[in-house]
Amino acid sequence: MSQPSDLSAWLDFTSKTFWPLTLLIVIFIFRADISDFMKRLTKVTYGNTTLEAEQREARDAPAPSEQVRADVVAAERDVPGFLSIEAILEIVNSSGLVQEDEKSLRYLPLFDSSAQRTWLVATRQQLFCVLDSAKTRSSGKLIQWKQDRVKALSKIDIHPYKPDVGLVDIGARRQWLYSIRLHPDANDLRDEITGLFDNSAD
Repeated sequence: MSQPSDLSAWLDFTSKTFWPLTLLIVIFIFRADISDFMKRLTKVTYGNTTLEAEQREARDAPAPSEQVRADVVAAERDVPGFLSIEAILEIVNSSGLVQEDEKSLRYLPLFDSSAQRTWLVATRQQLFCVLDSAKTRSSGKLIQWKQDRVKALSKIDIHPYKPDVGLVDIGARRQWLYSIRLHPDANDLRDEITGLFDNSAD
């Protein structure tokens, strides 16, 4: 005679625990993506819920001996305080990572927020990623990574991320932020990255 009561209690228990358990499972499955998202957040505004992402510095950024000179970091800046494109190119050319017969030829603004800007700079045989922010200017670690031409062009994949920010994989470098405002069409962005090396091997 107690079976209906037991069944009712079981159903009640199941209904109360189903969604919490489902949420925990989803968090567990996507824990890496959630952790990456939270680490990128730099601004959270209550009300209209404004979330602002920031590109994390590369863990294997150039060593201190390869940091840029202080006078280059103190070069001409624009109104928001970011380095001019001339300074960005000089950072690459004076880094000690470019051969004598190389020079930075083309550049592409990749990401732009109130806190930082990211540039891709191509020499004849290499692709550099330069991250301009108050933190990297202070540390001198503006060059985040470099890849040779073949490796950089071996893989260019673009992924959705947020309404105003996407993610791009370039060679061995994964999940670098790009501003959709600067690059609204993913295919065009892929072509622009590839185009950095057009005629650069002459």
